[in-house]
Amino acid sequence: VAAGASAAPAALGSGFWDGQVFKLRDFASTLPKGSTKNVDYMQTMGKVQLRYVLGGEAADAVAQDLCVEISCWELKVRAVSAGRTGLDGCLAALNGDLHTDVRRELSWWTLEKEANGDNVFTMELAKREHKTWNALWKVGMNQHRKSHFGWNPQQKKAPIKRAEEMLVRVRAGKPQKPDKDPFIINREAVCAGLEDGQDETTAVIRVHFDRPALEKACESVCLADLFGVDIMERYLKVFIRGDERSPILMGELAGACMPDLTRWEVVKA
Repeated sequence: VAAGASAAPAALGSGFWDGQVFKLRDFASTLPKGSTKNVDYMQTMGKVQLRYVLGGEAADAVAQDLCVEISCWELKVRAVSAGRTGLDGCLAALNGDLHTDVRRELSWWTLEKEANGDNVFTMELAKREHKTWNALWKVGMNQHRKSHFGWNPQQKKAPIKRAEEMLVRVRAGKPQKPDKDPFIINREAVCAGLEDGQDETTAVIRVHFDRPALEKACESVCLADLFGVDIMERYLKVFIRGDERSPILMGELAGACMPDLTRWEVVKA
């Protein structure tokens, strides 16, 4: 597994200025946003966020009226309050098989009134795999829905479902962002090598990671939330979030760069 950074046009949401420092914290997607059945969504390589304005009978709904259930592959939103079952028609657009698996334990949802009066359902889903989704919902056969057929006595018993494959109710609420990132792993455990190169317009740095150590670290956080890069015109810092005092690399560049034209990516080799 390797991560690289180079000077090229930055994609939407891939970085931001903090004083004189340009910071990379999210991996931009090649398809940053979309919409389906009035459900708008934005995505990075690690997360997808849904936004849906509840109208009609659902315009005055509150979080307590809803039951939101998530498995690693399915989203189900329905009304549970007495006398509000008519809301289900308004919520139909939020139900379906997700494009690819997600991590329920890192996902959340809210239902809040915005300043203009819109009643907005927001959900953030943490992706299981670090990649772009081509759509919000699964198209075609979902392997999780495949029927089991036993061709002999040994095969008759259906495979046991994993806990993450079962729908579980998720309470409303956005998790509080900690003052600082928790420690997950240090560079000595995960970094396996370093390369650099350049051409006339671009300097490239490539960091190699130990795959088992990286997979172990990603049991706690999404890969997209594990690393950070800070760039100034003449300085660069690459680090593991939660262990900023012991960066993977930090130093003065041989020449000046354009910080906001820096991009980064993770590539599985």
